[in-house]
Amino acid sequence: MKMQSNGYLRIAKLLENVFFPSKTIAYISVILVYYLGLKINDIIVILIGGIAYELAVLFMRRVTRNQNLVFGVSGMFSIVLFLAINAIIPVSKTLIASALTLFFTTASMLILRQFWKASGHVATLTGALTVLVLIDLIFIPLVILIPLVAWSRIKVGAHTIKQVIMGFLVGVIVPLLTFPVFYDLVCG
Repeated sequence: MKMQSNGYLRIAKLLENVFFPSKTIAYISVILVYYLGLKINDIIVILIGGIAYELAVLFMRRVTRNQNLVFGVSGMFSIVLFLAINAIIPVSKTLIASALTLFFTTASMLILRQFWKASGHVATLTGALTVLVLIDLIFIPLVILIPLVAWSRIKVGAHTIKQVIMGFLVGVIVPLLTFPVFYDLVCG
């Protein structure tokens, strides 16, 4: 039994690493850019945003030990930079609406996590997949990843079931409320 339990723990840790929030955003960005037609401007601005994120993480780690702030502020900074660069290098409107939604999802998690430890892994994956499904139902099969990541967060002892559920709720509710509004504003 111990061998089987260790195997499950290794799988859980692998999922935890593979679906770290910034990696999840990178994967979803690649999927979305591909779906939108691999426009060079989209690719360039996504890469700039990713580099900005990594630099912001390096800076924030010197400023604070609070991991929520390190990754949350870095993520929000890279999104703001992404949106600002859009003034110079125009990107797909769907990408802009997605970035705005991600900004508000990240901000919601930053605020919530000041009071309660909701799962950022689950919130990020759920939020990103909610946006993809709102864009096109073809992405529904990817939703199977959510319970796998939720299980991994519980299995490694990072979160309770309630904290995972709260991350899931933030990841669904914020994009459901914001993406249609941003999409209409940007694309309408």
